[in-house]
Amino acid sequence: MLKSPVLDLNELSRRQQAVEWFHGNSVRRQSFQAQLSPVGDMERILHRLGTSALLPRELVSLAESLRQVPELKNLIGESNDLLNWLNDELFPCEKAVLIIQNAIEESPQGEVGQGN
Repeated sequence: MLKSPVLDLNELSRRQQAVEWFHGNSVRRQSFQAQLSPVGDMERILHRLGTSALLPRELVSLAESLRQVPELKNLIGESNDLLNWLNDELFPCEKAVLIIQNAIEESPQGEVGQGN
């Protein structure tokens, strides 16, 4: 973030190594891009969830985004421990995905809290 740049040299080095790992292999990078393409704007979705202003389609987007985590973890696992720090930050939240899948249809309409 520009307002608060990373000043820790170890953190900067870790990030540079991650960029180098992705940059070094276009196939690997394309695999990640394909896996990340269905991921929604998680910061916005979670903010709207926290303020109870989330639309049902955004909840479905949250579930779809969380469904990508296991494969992302597998791809990160190919980094030979270089990206373990990133893998440790990702949580699949399978239970949340199941709850959303069971509660909301794939193409919902309306707003959360509205119902018949």
